[in-house]
Formats: sequence, structure tokens, C-alpha cells
Amino acid sequence: MKPQPRNDSRPRPPLSPDEGHPRQSATVSPVAPHGTSFLQKVGAVFTRETRTEFRSRYALNSIGMFAVTTLVVIGFSVSGDVPRRTHAALLWLVLLFSAMTGLSRIFVREVEARTQDALRLTADPTALLLGKMAFNGMLLAGVQAVIVPLYLLMTGLPIRNPALFLAVQLLGNVGLTLSSTLLAAIVAKAGGRAALFPVLALPILMPLLFALVAGTYAALVPDPTLQAGRLVPNLLAMRESAWAAGMPYVRLALAYAGMLGPAAVLLFDLIWNED
Repeated sequence: MKPQPRNDSRPRPPLSPDEGHPRQSATVSPVAPHGTSFLQKVGAVFTRETRTEFRSRYALNSIGMFAVTTLVVIGFSVSGDVPRRTHAALLWLVLLFSAMTGLSRIFVREVEARTQDALRLTADPTALLLGKMAFNGMLLAGVQAVIVPLYLLMTGLPIRNPALFLAVQLLGNVGLTLSSTLLAAIVAKAGGRAALFPVLALPILMPLLFALVAGTYAALVPDPTLQAGRLVPNLLAMRESAWAAGMPYVRLALAYAGMLGPAAVLLFDLIWNED
């Protein structure tokens, strides 16, 4: 007598259509293993963002295309008699909109890839914020390293104080990184995030832009004055040192970063964990 097959009523795992094997349940791998230090967690987030960007190259391509196009347009349309204060403003406008093109997607891609829930479970919010800020700062520093020398070369702007010029560039990197990362987290869950980011960013960035433009102009050779129908060096403006002229704006940029940094750390936990 043949044995009867056993009637097993237990549910079986579904088969994967392409492999023919039982499908394993998805597991969430932590960004950093448990027991690691805070700095290691920040480094793990930074490494993850770097690998993701080099795989997709979305921010690199969009920022590079915008920057090259804008520099070419400025190079062919701006004449040599444009005031140097206007050049300082144009330089920071190019850097600002280049940053808004790529840095604003630092949290949007988490929402689009539906990985934000996994990050909430596995990543420390403060380490996540600082890691993404570090990546945005590195990306913006690369943009500055390309755009600023090309702009100076195309326009022939004379720099009076290179140390002040580099200090303003560094403060601009810190301020734009802090503001763009925090605003990207705010607008990531909104419906019209592409239009909402500039609307929120421009009013918040106005004090910083004012300080950066004025500080950059203080680091340049002052515009010449018109005397007897000729342009002559502005000796009165050159008597004042570049640091004396630019220090109030350096302090303003430092105060902006000093207030926005702690505010971003305190507010991010509420923004990120909000449903």
C-alpha cells in the first residue's frame, strides 16, 4: 500500500519569478554598525552619499552643465566696463544657483527611492544631517574650485587681498551648505519641491548673500574713479585696508553660520521624523 502524501497546510514563501527560489524577506542594513562612534556614523553617511552620487552623477552633471553654460554666457555678454561690485554679485549668483541645482536633492532622492524609512530606523538623525552636510560641502567646494578660477580668468578681476578672498569663499561654502541642506530636508516631502526650494531659499539667504558680495568686493581692487574725463585709481578707497573694509561682512557671515548651524541640528530631528 502506497503511503499517502502528507497534507501540509502551512503557507509557503512565494517563488521569485526570475530565480525560482523562495523569496527572502527584505532586511534593512544599518548605515553604520552598532557600537561605532559618532564620527564613524557621520563618516558612514558621507561615504554612502559619495558612492550614491558617483553611481548616478545627477548633481555633478546638473551643476557642471549649469556652471559651464552660465560662465560662457557671462564671458560673451559682460563687457570690461562693468563695475567690480557687479562682478562680485555675478560670481555669487553663479555659485548660488549652481548649489541650488544640485544640493537641493540631498534628501529628495531618499524620498524618491523610498529609503527614508530605513534611514529613520538605522541612522542617528544628527549623524545623518552632518554626514549629508559634509557631502554637500565637499560638492560645493569642488564647484568653487572650478568656477571661481575660471570666472577670475575670464573677467580679469584683480584681487587685492587673496587671504580675505579665500576667507569669504570658505564662509560662503559653510553658509550655503548649512542652509541648502536644512531646506532640502524641509521641502523633500512637499509636492512641488522643485519650485518650493528657491522660494524658501532666497529670503533666508539674502543676509548671507549681502555679506558675501560685499566681502568679495572688499577683497578686490576698488573700482577706478572718473576724474577729468579719465578713469584713475581710487586712492581714497585703497587707503583703507581690505581687512578693515571686509571685516564687518566677515563677522556677519560668521554670525549667520553660527546661528544656522545649531538651529539646523536642533530642528532636524523634528523635520526628519515627521510623518
